[in-house]
Amino acid sequence: MSQVATIRRNSLFVFASQVIRLLTNAVAFIGIARLYGPEVFGQFTAAHTLATIFILLADFGFDALLAAGIAAHRDRVRELGQTYLSMKLLFAFVACLAMMGTAAVQNISPDTRGLMYLFSGYVVVSALSNFFFALFKSVEQMHHEARISLLMNLVLFLAVVALGMTRASVYLLALAFILSRVVGLLLSLPVANRLISLTAFRFRIARREELLGISVFGFQSVCGILLFTQDTILLSWWAGDREVGIYQSVFKLVALGLLFSDTAFFSMLPVLSRLHASDPPQWVRVGHLLHKTLCYVSLPIAFVMIVCADQVMALLYGTGGYIEAVPLLRLFGAVIIVRYAAEASGIMLTSSNRQHIRLGIVVAAVLLNFGLNAVAIPRFGAAGAAVVSLITNLFVAAGYVVGAREQVLSWLATIRNYLPAVLALTLGLVVTQIKAIPLLPGAVVALLMLISVTYFAGYTPAERLLLFSLRHSTTHGSESIR
Repeated sequence: MSQVATIRRNSLFVFASQVIRLLTNAVAFIGIARLYGPEVFGQFTAAHTLATIFILLADFGFDALLAAGIAAHRDRVRELGQTYLSMKLLFAFVACLAMMGTAAVQNISPDTRGLMYLFSGYVVVSALSNFFFALFKSVEQMHHEARISLLMNLVLFLAVVALGMTRASVYLLALAFILSRVVGLLLSLPVANRLISLTAFRFRIARREELLGISVFGFQSVCGILLFTQDTILLSWWAGDREVGIYQSVFKLVALGLLFSDTAFFSMLPVLSRLHASDPPQWVRVGHLLHKTLCYVSLPIAFVMIVCADQVMALLYGTGGYIEAVPLLRLFGAVIIVRYAAEASGIMLTSSNRQHIRLGIVVAAVLLNFGLNAVAIPRFGAAGAAVVSLITNLFVAAGYVVGAREQVLSWLATIRNYLPAVLALTLGLVVTQIKAIPLLPGAVVALLMLISVTYFAGYTPAERLLLFSLRHSTTHGSESIR
């Protein structure tokens, strides 16, 4: 198979793995929210979110280091794989014990504490599964992850459906999540054994210079996940399970809405990194096009979240206990726009070896988020956390713009960029304020109009040509963007 075909195939498998995971989680959590109500949903998601944080502590940059190290030294697959697996095992068990200790000392409900104890096992099996998935990526065999991810999430989906229909204990639902990860881990072991000889595994401690690299990657990973998840933990501490359930009912939809932003980061970072080194003017042009495209993609997503918030929540969660989440969904529509608008600036920092600036911004944002939530959550609950999330994301966006100002300020001065946003705002006001227009049919027509006008008026003919070239080159990896 040619290099071009391999890159195209691997890109497809990576995207498929992400979509399968996100859709399965979205369906599972929405089902739990509808069937069990806000309080139980809050208990479950609080425990699951804390587990996600400790999984990142267990990962601590090993997966990124493994992928980078093996890609550069294919002759050391077994040595590097066994070394990082040794460290991963150590960190995974420490993270598991740390989560159990956190559950023991937190001022939380007994049911939430019991779920946290259960999800401690989820931390270990998830961390090991993630490691093997990173190993498959490092040797460019992404089809293994896609296949295993499909089977693993199919098990989770079927288990959640069966348990939900019988209104089984929420503890059994937690066990279903753990079981799905165990299935993924067991399916990964034979492939991993062929790559790094697990049957001849020997525990190895990383060298001092490797530990330094691990600490840098790990600190970045932990700060990034804290910025995205700490508000849920703080709600659990300071506002109770029901507020967590209300907040997470919206947050799961936001995570799904960020799929295109996350995909853009992983697919465009290699392209922009290469262009920064070989063709800086083209690097800026492609970065500008990426910025415009992400901003434009965010508009229909935010439009649905803001204009059709009542209908979306009723459709997904029913008309019962989640009415308080409707204004939160509208507020997070604005968060979606900010996140998408900031992503290209962040990628420009990373692709030009200025990751330390991005790290500093994220650390400051984590501290700001904690301080504001300490005031907002005890007084306003989930609504306060949502407002703080918007403020924090605006802070991060401003930091990225300032950090990449040499490139980004010229993007922001282009009037054409704002035309689709003005149109989206106008259409939103027309659909919601003119009562003679039925909301849902009006929203569908408005969305189609927004997408059409955005494509033909938002892009110049040259940008549309470059956009198709960009897609082609992103898929084909090493080919030049022209």
